[in-house]
Amino acid sequence: MLVCPMRYYLVEKDQVFAYDNDPLKMMRLKNGQSPIDEPLIIHELKKENPNLLFTDELKKAISLSDYAFICVPTNFSEESMTFDTTTLETVLHRLFRMNKAIKAVIKSTVPVGFTKRIRQQLKTENIVFSPEFLREGNSLEDSRYPSRIVIGENTIENMAIYQL
Repeated sequence: MLVCPMRYYLVEKDQVFAYDNDPLKMMRLKNGQSPIDEPLIIHELKKENPNLLFTDELKKAISLSDYAFICVPTNFSEESMTFDTTTLETVLHRLFRMNKAIKAVIKSTVPVGFTKRIRQQLKTENIVFSPEFLREGNSLEDSRYPSRIVIGENTIENMAIYQL
């Protein structure tokens, strides 16, 4: 999981589960310690917020969720001249095995055509691409007041993501 700053704004009206496969990072987050040096994130982590739950119980969190915002590294490979979507694909396969009805929102950078291909693979329309354009040190501010909003979607049902 990248810091996924938008979760701090979603908790104002919804319950949010935050999960990372790194137990040390999860322990630090639960204890109010930010993985990056960003004053607003540090401030948000110190606030008491009953709607934000850091969990190591992924299956339970997914079963209780309508949406999953996926923020994983998709590093660009100079060698292959494309983004490495291996981790993202693994996460999506796992996610839809746990909850076929969940709507997955990809925040990571992906190559053109990725969303269409993974939808076909997983036989679902419940995958939306909506990248974040964040500056280091200003991710919360950029999430709350984005310079642009991009949602790669072609179904009316999934456009509800725009309302979040």
